Amino acid sequence: MKCNGIFVFKSVSKREGGTFKNDKGQEISYDDSYILKVDELTDDIRERRFKFPCTNKKFYDELCKLESYTKICIDFEVVIYDNSAKLLPVGIIQK
Repeated sequence: MKCNGIFVFKSVSKREGGTFKNDKGQEISYDDSYILKVDELTDDIRERRFKFPCTNKKFYDELCKLESYTKICIDFEVVIYDNSAKLLPVGIIQK
């Protein structure tokens, strides 16, 4: 399932992978990823952060070309799990 939304681009950065222990003491590993920071245009301004995998280098390269505070339309893939859902950014259209 796909959707999109209008946002104001702020930045994109890389988050290194690592491990942590959950509340049950189990060690959880997570991969490197990119973090996209944008402002959502609603009645007020809300900062949103979206994570996407480092395997999507093409999308990362597109974002790196943008100047801060550029208005963009982000295309998302909606990922549905048993008891949650997430928005995975997959592309942009500059507004």
